[in-house]
Amino acid sequence: MKKLLVPAAIVAVLAAGPVAGQSAESSGEASSVFSCFYECERGLGTRTDWWGETTVLVLENQNALVDVNATVVLLDGHEQMIAQMPVPLSNEDVDMIHVCRTLHSAGITAPRGGAIEVILRNPQNTADAVGVYGWVKSFVGKFFTGNNDPFLGVVNGVGTTGCRVTPPSVATVAQILQKIGVQTPPVVQPVYVSDTGE
Repeated sequence: MKKLLVPAAIVAVLAAGPVAGQSAESSGEASSVFSCFYECERGLGTRTDWWGETTVLVLENQNALVDVNATVVLLDGHEQMIAQMPVPLSNEDVDMIHVCRTLHSAGITAPRGGAIEVILRNPQNTADAVGVYGWVKSFVGKFFTGNNDPFLGVVNGVGTTGCRVTPPSVATVAQILQKIGVQTPPVVQPVYVSDTGE
């Protein structure tokens, strides 16, 4: 059966925290951690140089005056961290990262799917930060592994899903940094699309 995704409404979740003198978010949205998913499905047949489904991670810093350092951690389907990447976000910056191409460029075989964890720190990496949206765009079609931008391939459908904030009761920046220290995934450079790199 042919797999088809139809365009979906963008559902972006803002990782926003309380400002001095204001009450904290009542919905539990204040978090320096959020998570998403990715898919890197190989195309049909024996060729290994194209994907039938690929993923772009979009990060948007909503802070008007504050820069944020994001660390993006990619996990496979077995809870193993396979890569980490630093993504500096200047104020009101938008970065779009081709997840599957990033792994391929680093010589890492992209799994068929996995999880994305994003942690937010201040530019000095001395304190947690907030105020960044995250969502993923899943492209279905035919996308050669050597092309950075999925729109250079054959796009049959695009689905967009918002990342979900992770409350501190579930996971903290310190806990994820500890996991990174134990598993030591390689540091890779993100592959940006649509001229969104710094």
